[in-house]
Amino acid sequence: MTMTSLTVVGPHGRSYTVWNTNLPGVGIAIGIRTFLNGCGWMGWWSLGNPPSKQLPPPWVGLACNGQGSVTNGGQIEMALVKTGPITAGTISGGPLIEAAATIYNGVYEIETKGRKTFSLTPTIVKVAACTTPDVTVSMGSHKQSVFKGVGTTTPSVAFNLGVNACPAGLNAIQYQFIPINAVLDAANGVLALSGDSTATGIGLQLKDGNGNALKYRTQYVLTNYNRATGGSYTIPLRAAYYQTGQRVTPGSANTVLTFTMNYQ
Repeated sequence: MTMTSLTVVGPHGRSYTVWNTNLPGVGIAIGIRTFLNGCGWMGWWSLGNPPSKQLPPPWVGLACNGQGSVTNGGQIEMALVKTGPITAGTISGGPLIEAAATIYNGVYEIETKGRKTFSLTPTIVKVAACTTPDVTVSMGSHKQSVFKGVGTTTPSVAFNLGVNACPAGLNAIQYQFIPINAVLDAANGVLALSGDSTATGIGLQLKDGNGNALKYRTQYVLTNYNRATGGSYTIPLRAAYYQTGQRVTPGSANTVLTFTMNYQ
């Protein structure tokens, strides 16, 4: 294996080097601890970063008590780590680490007998993603007289956001809305119009299917996602023009919103 430039913090607070696997975008972090005779369990160390300069990497461990019978051993923990864009495929696995005792005779010599091999089974990696087509909502034309004061709106337009072909087996799917333009009124879910719009005094209000104002940059859970089957889903939304200024002037009124997904 070859090292990457990444490190990750393991569950015991120690930073572990990340090694490349055969699958682009997926590495593996490996931690080791040894059991040393009278001293018992030692601390966790990263493979390739031994606690003593006397021990050439990637070997890790220290002699403790040479009196009487000697009982040595060890444990290894591994975790797959995203190192970049992931390509779906299979991590070939196989033997990753060979553990052996060492004897010190001026230099450390690795025993040839009693070695133990730690292997990773072949692991299938799927790129889990739903498809989310772009949505254009026609807001129609409205008379200036519809707006009676700050906070008044046009009749809302219902539309659906499609979340299609979701894979099975995920623990959860989350989504959020990222404004491209300024948020004029966070409590009411009102966005500023795009710079090329010519209307003034209004913004665009977005609500969920229950009539609650959208919270931008906030994770929502796709609650009806079926882990066993995957499938396609719709997220119902409503949009309306919302008066934000004392005076409304006519013109074009457009805005843009980005929709992002998070898979767990």
